[in-house]
Amino acid sequence: MRSDALYLADILDAIEAIERFVAGFDEPRFLANELVRTAVLTCTY
Repeated sequence: MRSDALYLADILDAIEAIERFVAGFDEPRFLANELVRTAVLTCTY
């Protein structure tokens, strides 16, 4: 079983990736971009 610290590290990694994915996007552009939207909604590390 993985430790809580490892799960938290995964969450932080996913947050950092999502921040990179949406940099420069406003809400309408984000919603219109299927690739970025899917990447954000399914981001797992």
